[in-house]
Amino acid sequence: MDFESIRGMSGLMFPDGPRWRDRLFWFSDILAGRVHAITPEGSVRAKWRVALGAAKVGHEPLQA
Repeated sequence: MDFESIRGMSGLMFPDGPRWRDRLFWFSDILAGRVHAITPEGSVRAKWRVALGAAKVGHEPLQA
């Protein structure tokens, strides 16, 4: 997974709140009201609609 996968996604308005969890790269698109999960291979694995302005993905804190 590299950031080129995100750059190649069309329709992103304001991606924010990046987070790695369970080998997926999660981030929210605040202005579009969506949450995306991208696999290490670069394909979109999941997408949800959320309230506009949602800035956090909402996973539990990572263990140190």
